[in-house]
Amino acid sequence: LAGAPLVILNACETGPSRYMPHVDLEDAMFQLGAFGVVVTQVSVWMTLGHEFATRLFARLSRGERVTDAMTMVRRELQEEKRNPLGLLYAYYGHPAASFRR
Repeated sequence: LAGAPLVILNACETGPSRYMPHVDLEDAMFQLGAFGVVVTQVSVWMTLGHEFATRLFARLSRGERVTDAMTMVRRELQEEKRNPLGLLYAYYGHPAASFRR
């Protein structure tokens, strides 16, 4: 991960990894060179994962910070669909991280 990318692990339980006994998956991404990592804390449904990622990428592509984009996606899901499950996603990394242009 030499380019210090933002890594988005949009799959079940990518945050609190139980399968790597000595290091969390997000920690492994940092050790490999990631600048920031988005993970899920528990299992997520495919439809939620797709919608969350689609909305997140749309906001990131406009230059929003990861933290701001995630907050807004969570709010949108809650307000539009009464779905609080955007809270299942967590971000680890610099709070001002965004896509580079």
